[in-house]
Amino acid sequence: MNLHPTLLSLLVLLTASLPFGGQTRADDSGVDSEPNATQYFVELAEYKLEQSIPTGLAEDEVIASILKSGTKPVETIRLTAMSETESMVQIGRRVALTTGTMTRSGVTTRQTQEMEIGTMLRLKIKEHTKGAIADIDYTTSRLDGDGANDTPPDVVTNTIQSTQFYGLGKTRLLSTVGASKLTGVLVTVHELP
Repeated sequence: MNLHPTLLSLLVLLTASLPFGGQTRADDSGVDSEPNATQYFVELAEYKLEQSIPTGLAEDEVIASILKSGTKPVETIRLTAMSETESMVQIGRRVALTTGTMTRSGVTTRQTQEMEIGTMLRLKIKEHTKGAIADIDYTTSRLDGDGANDTPPDVVTNTIQSTQFYGLGKTRLLSTVGASKLTGVLVTVHELP
């Protein structure tokens, strides 16, 4: 029996792509059926503080000062993350801000401008012998104040980028930002079983 060369090459390709014995396509692709990457539970909390924190304090003293202030976090993000994989949380909304008013023939209309505000957290974490190392990129934009009839409220944007070592279960200070209105950001990392 003579097979046409094209039919013969197609038959060879089909049989070469079939798995052998108990082998599956996942085994053939190089993907582990049971990944051994470590998973983490990360909590980031942003506090708006009424009083400034004195300079010259150690990190533990700054953290204690923030927690003892009795202020509740204005933003808390909790997420699970896998080692060596980028994770992201983005929460936002579009708001209409009054930028002015115009009166014609006794009728007043408001001029508005739409703006997006919210929070974005990007995180990449990897194992370390004493815990984990995390690259954190945290950005927030919020309305500050109510504004007046002709002027919109201010939009305050904070961006923090940091790479830090985190002891598992221990709270670390990511940053404190501001002069008259102080913002403190704390991060805690736990390893998941």
